[in-house]
Amino acid sequence: MRMFPLLFLVALTTACASRGFEADVTRFHDNAFDGQSGQSVTIRPAREALDGLEFAQYAALVGEKLGAVGFTAAGEATPDLIAQLDYLITPIASAEKESGRLSIGGGSFGRHGGISSGVSFPVGETSRDTVFRRRIDLVLINAETGKHLWEGRAISTGKVGDPAIILPLLAEALLQDFPGVSGRTIEVTLSPDQ
Repeated sequence: MRMFPLLFLVALTTACASRGFEADVTRFHDNAFDGQSGQSVTIRPAREALDGLEFAQYAALVGEKLGAVGFTAAGEATPDLIAQLDYLITPIASAEKESGRLSIGGGSFGRHGGISSGVSFPVGETSRDTVFRRRIDLVLINAETGKHLWEGRAISTGKVGDPAIILPLLAEALLQDFPGVSGRTIEVTLSPDQ
């Protein structure tokens, strides 16, 4: 009988570890858009505040993901498409977490009733867990006409707020099964090895 709680805990831990990264992905495109494989693309920031060395690193990462679905980097040449990239990671909740509590109580009981009192205080470490909302947005624009050909976003929440860790996962989720079904939000789960 003592083994059941231990087996339950092991099964629960294994299930959580194998769950992977989850994101809600929404994409919009003209149904005639099939990804137009082979077109050249240049990645630009959606906001001026993003421009810089950090953005260049994430743009290169998104460029690799676009390459995996059939696009090529324009380099110095005039691109067929402009990929407008935006991302944002913001804290949305914070909660205190305690490792345990110690309670001390006492009481006295009379013939027809009772009275008791007690005190409780935290034992061990107290920490704060912050939950982040993580988002990436990507728009593919015809460089000649300025027409939006494809728009997509991937949103997730979790305790990790480091863009270097999260943005590759969001980009992978966003471009999975590219171009995707238009106008529908789906949950994409990446396996732990991804």
